[in-house]
Amino acid sequence: MRSNAQIAQPVSYTQAQHLIPKAILYTMADLAFMALGTFLSIYFAWPIMTLLPALLLTFLLVGILYITMSAALDKPTDESLSSLRMTGFALFVWLGYTVSPFIAHFIFFIPNGPLLLAMAGVATLLLSLSVALFAHIEIGYGNADKYMMMRPLLGNFILAIILIGLLNSFFQMPLLLLIQGVGGAFLFSLYLLGDIVEHIKMSELFSNTSENFKDIICIISGVSIALDIANIFISILKIMAACSAKDDKGSIGSDLYKIGRALIGPIIALGAILGINYLFSSAKKGDIPPVTPVNSNGLGNQQQAATGYSNAGNNNPEIPVAKPVYY
Repeated sequence: MRSNAQIAQPVSYTQAQHLIPKAILYTMADLAFMALGTFLSIYFAWPIMTLLPALLLTFLLVGILYITMSAALDKPTDESLSSLRMTGFALFVWLGYTVSPFIAHFIFFIPNGPLLLAMAGVATLLLSLSVALFAHIEIGYGNADKYMMMRPLLGNFILAIILIGLLNSFFQMPLLLLIQGVGGAFLFSLYLLGDIVEHIKMSELFSNTSENFKDIICIISGVSIALDIANIFISILKIMAACSAKDDKGSIGSDLYKIGRALIGPIIALGAILGINYLFSSAKKGDIPPVTPVNSNGLGNQQQAATGYSNAGNNNPEIPVAKPVYY
């Protein structure tokens, strides 16, 4: 018996558009559950978990989601579909709990924090709609494939953003927070573009399959798109937090001065290493004029001209012949 993926036939973009509203509905539900997790964590003052257990539980929930997704794709029954849906909702409730300390910091410790949260939400909405419109235009021009192929490359930049976040956890510098926020907003916007394009292409491919299989595709796309939007929102909040840093934590200008002063020594050392290495490389390639070769009498050509010694006309080159020098 062939699976749904094997019997799927590609259809046109217009025919596949009826799956887009369902994916949007799942995306909104995931974000709503994340907001619910954040609200419950702050309202009931749930204890904050340390970093390592939080990461372990996050990886555990992601692993459970992957297992339920594989089971649902293998057998797209009502039970597997329900398990996948509930696992996705539970993951976003947990993610809401993990970001609740950052949101609470905005609400209670940053001036005009609730207003900044609202502004970040509006900015995230406008940016997401702009990315979706751009994806719609690019698909119409047939340029969708390149945005799906660029996503593996973005993973390397995500690692750099994570590294900057780890550095900022130690140094608490607004400049690092600003770099992390700007880089995260840009990268996750590109991820959002790729996920939207991928959902539309998957909708074209699996439009003729069963309703349960279509729902699975929409659930998976909803999880991916909701994660992108949530990360864009958090990145915009980090930009606002960096720009509204208090005086006791320094400013972006002072952070630039500290980083520049700390890098002066390594830059000078690196320049010295590169310069000396260039001199040795130039000597090896012959860029430096070679030394005058020494003849059998132990004198070079210039030394012979100055002393008057030469082997010209001498049958025995080992015995130098003296010639007078006229001034």
